[in-house]
Amino acid sequence: MKRLSTFALAVILGLSGNASATSVVKLATMGDLAQAWIGTDFEVFCRLELDKQGSGLFTMQWQTDSPALAYRVSKTSLSASVNSAGDNLEFVLVPIGATAQAIYLSGYASPSSIRLSIGKSSNPKRYRAVVALHPEAWFTARLKAVTERALFERRNQK
Repeated sequence: MKRLSTFALAVILGLSGNASATSVVKLATMGDLAQAWIGTDFEVFCRLELDKQGSGLFTMQWQTDSPALAYRVSKTSLSASVNSAGDNLEFVLVPIGATAQAIYLSGYASPSSIRLSIGKSSNPKRYRAVVALHPEAWFTARLKAVTERALFERRNQK
């Protein structure tokens, strides 16, 4: 049995090694990013809106009972390769309003999703949140699908 388990593990590792060696992940272009993005984790809800020049607006809410904060995106840097932290995306943000603290955004972008690391500019080594963002149209389409299904099921229960 031990030989069979060792063989199965070797086959799985060999297959996964071959799969990762041949798969290529497409990095995003500024054209891919020029849209509205929405994402959340357990603590923060975000919306990122970018144009093709990399300017835009970033809004976020840390807790459901806290006010939403706004930041002007004055610059987006998108590299063609991933750095040692696994990032290829950085933003220059300008806080809007007295309650918005200086923060940083960096992360990784593919054409269909963005992984953002958010933290205080005063302590860039410590992430406060890591959030996966998806295009707003994708997010709203999924929300519509599950909401319509719930309505359908409630109507059929009567």
